[in-house]
Amino acid sequence: MKSNALNFSGGPGALPETVLEQTRQAVLALPETGISVLGMSHRSDWFRSILNEAQLNLRHLLGISDDYAVTFLQGGSSLQFAMIPMNIAVHDLSPPEYVTSGYWSGRATSEAAKVTARKVAWDGKASGYRQLPELHALNISRSAA
Repeated sequence: MKSNALNFSGGPGALPETVLEQTRQAVLALPETGISVLGMSHRSDWFRSILNEAQLNLRHLLGISDDYAVTFLQGGSSLQFAMIPMNIAVHDLSPPEYVTSGYWSGRATSEAAKVTARKVAWDGKASGYRQLPELHALNISRSAA
């Protein structure tokens, strides 16, 4: 039975059949190496070349200068919810200020509270998260991280 139903959720989605076929082949053996992608070392020259190419492509597409590092990490939004306030917490800055406009921004706000002081500048819970504040109505410090 063949099915690749469309998936519009916030997580992983359906992949085109051509991508699934390439993945199936790579699990058996990568064409360039003869080794399964599951057995390829992440420290190998082959894998390093993939990362280098991806980094160059990102730098070109997004205009990222050499002044900035590009890192590849597993995880998604939830990882960033932790990493951003951790980075802010190491500096002598005023606390970050958050607008909580729904589920995901609420998660970000909660995660920040675990690692640093933070201020909720506005929370839309009372309105069921059906509106956003006017910018002039927010009391955000000029020194907020």
